[in-house]
Amino acid sequence: MPSHCELQTTADVTEYLHKKVHRDLDVQKVDFINSVVLPGEADRLAYIKVTLGSKRQAYMIKSALRKEWLGDCLVKVKATEDIQREHFNNRTILVREIPRFLRIEHVLSLFGASYGAVTNVELPTEHIPIKELIEE
Repeated sequence: MPSHCELQTTADVTEYLHKKVHRDLDVQKVDFINSVVLPGEADRLAYIKVTLGSKRQAYMIKSALRKEWLGDCLVKVKATEDIQREHFNNRTILVREIPRFLRIEHVLSLFGASYGAVTNVELPTEHIPIKELIEE
C-alpha cells in the first residue's frame, strides 16, 4: 500500500483510485491542498480534492475507502453534500484579544504541531467583534 507521500501527482491519485475503487472512474481534476507551515518547514499535505464525473462515483469512493488506511493516515472521504452540512464551528477556531505583534508563525507553533493540519490563518489588522465573524 502506498504511503501518503507517494500520492504526489494526479496520475498517482488516479491510479490509486482505479486500483482501490473502480478502473472506470472518471477522475477529472485533482488538487493538492497543503497545510500552512512555518517558514523553513517542509510542506505538509492537508487534503486532496478530487473532482469526479458524477455523484455516483463520489459515493462509490466514499464506500470503497471507508476504514481505508494510507500509510499511517486513515482516509476520510467527504462528498460535496457532506461538506455543506458541516458547521462552521467544527473546523474553525476563533481566538480573541491576540496581541498585534503576533504573527502567523506564532499561531502555527501553538496549534499546528499538536492539533493537526492548519489550512488557513487569518489575522485581522483591526478589531472585529467575534459576533460579527460568526454571523457572516
